[in-house]
Amino acid sequence: MTATARPPIGPRPGAILLVDEEASAEFARSKRLTFRVTRLPDRPSYPGWIWLRGYVLNRSGMAVEQREIHVRLSGLKRPWTAEPRPGSAR
Repeated sequence: MTATARPPIGPRPGAILLVDEEASAEFARSKRLTFRVTRLPDRPSYPGWIWLRGYVLNRSGMAVEQREIHVRLSGLKRPWTAEPRPGSAR
């Protein structure tokens, strides 16, 4: 990374997100999804919005579809990391 480059803003690869209508109207109630981020594409976007590439996960946590989505950063549901919370069992 050069001195002028800024680190990417948003979830890191490996993050598991709940994406719903707060992130984009595209993901209204019937189209909500659980999403595992694999990459933050370097694509132009509106302020406060971000492109994410990754996999849609089914109820078992298995990847079922690869997608690239455009979402409002403030509408993404945490946790942004795939790591377990302190004190939780794996």
